[in-house]
Amino acid sequence: MPALRTPSISFVNLKGGVGKTALAVNVAFALAEWYGRSVLLVDIDPQFNATQHLLDESIIVKGLKGKTIKDILDPPPPTMPVGTGKKKKKKAPRPSPRRFLREIEVADGSLHLLPSLLDLSFVNRNPQAQHGRLEKYLHEIEDDFDIILIDCPPTISILTMAAFNASRYYVIPVTPDYFAPIGIPLMEEEVEYFLGNLHADTAEMQPLGIVFTIVDQRWHANWEDVANRVKGATEIEVFDTHFSHSKRWRDCAPKHRPVYEEERSGTQRRQLEQFMEEFMERLETAESERAE
Repeated sequence: MPALRTPSISFVNLKGGVGKTALAVNVAFALAEWYGRSVLLVDIDPQFNATQHLLDESIIVKGLKGKTIKDILDPPPPTMPVGTGKKKKKKAPRPSPRRFLREIEVADGSLHLLPSLLDLSFVNRNPQAQHGRLEKYLHEIEDDFDIILIDCPPTISILTMAAFNASRYYVIPVTPDYFAPIGIPLMEEEVEYFLGNLHADTAEMQPLGIVFTIVDQRWHANWEDVANRVKGATEIEVFDTHFSHSKRWRDCAPKHRPVYEEERSGTQRRQLEQFMEEFMERLETAESERAE
């Protein structure tokens, strides 16, 4: 299968609680509203936090059954019609692949979500689940989008493999704690193992960078020392921008809106703006090099 034409970026860390989903969601909003892009955010995490951030509870409870990423990765078996001896009816038209997507209201551009639910975890129990199914699905709809973002689970599983197989790039959100310099090289090993040993012929993931998140001076007084240790432990570039700890990142989720719409969110908005400038510059450079 040929690689996706639309650039796709996974947000991944094998450790939870690093602000991965918050970053992915807010980057998606910023790409749509600040850059006028048509964005697809894929939630492939069974914790489905990105889905909860973007959709109202009533939609999640009543409107998502049979219309999530699980039904793409692990579709139900086809029902066999019972023979009646009557003339067969014409075959029903194939349903639109966009039936799984939810449109999110934004001021400019467009933003769509491929949602998830808790039952996505059952995909790991199904030996028939294939890590190439997400990429195959995205091939069907990629022409409708300028960029695809994937919010990954914090573990290596068939779900992570599906995300890696469908990704051209990846971003690693990291909290500046003692374990960061250890965890990053281990995650690099997992990525290299996937690319080299799982027969992912079209997989071509490249790192866009590491970004420090939830930086709290009370707990991370020496966080810059940790950042220097991370830089010494990996060749992946670290973004100049970091995100400071703030409850505004948490408070914006129940409103299903980005952090920069919160009151007194000037710091968060400035940090996101600075990060987006770096993000776009790195993405454009990588895409130019890829086209050469």
